[in-house]
Amino acid sequence: MRIHTRLALGAAGMLCAFVLSAGIASARRIEFSTQGFRIVFAPITIIEAGGLNTMCPLTLEGSFHSRTISKVCGQLVGYITTANFAMCSGAAQARTLTETLPWHVRYESFEGTLPSITGITFQIIGLSIQSAVCLYKSTAAAPARYIYHIAGGEVTNVPWVEMSPIPRFEENVNCPPVIRFQGNGIPTVPGETAKIRVRLVQ
Repeated sequence: MRIHTRLALGAAGMLCAFVLSAGIASARRIEFSTQGFRIVFAPITIIEAGGLNTMCPLTLEGSFHSRTISKVCGQLVGYITTANFAMCSGAAQARTLTETLPWHVRYESFEGTLPSITGITFQIIGLSIQSAVCLYKSTAAAPARYIYHIAGGEVTNVPWVEMSPIPRFEENVNCPPVIRFQGNGIPTVPGETAKIRVRLVQ
């Protein structure tokens, strides 16, 4: 096994070990009202070193493998199949590398106290974008992460976890080593305005 692969698996293992040690593990599962999801960020901010920011509307669409998922840290639960930036403003133009789709969605953890949960954190592995001439890609060791915020059994908004740096994957000394996403998305059922509902099931 290559060294970088071992490091990636080790990082993922340490993350899951931390989540489990914090008392997150449970045999109960999470059920969504729909398998498909659409999240519109209007916009996200791409944060680079030195205070250079780019703002781009972003739409993500995808689906879970099942409407019901187990709360197992690191489990592959779905894919993002569509990812599009609209016209950007600020430091640079950016685009999603759609040829790298689908991107993997993994369950990480939930927030709140059972039986009431207030958030679900997901990881995105393989998220790939070009910002100016720089290429960035999230990995198992450095995943992009966002949170489903939940109130009254509905997903109300989806902020990015800003402290989740996305590393560059092509050497370029003129490119910052990482970027970060900041922004708040509105989640809906694809093709509808209905909100996504969430509940715990046995």
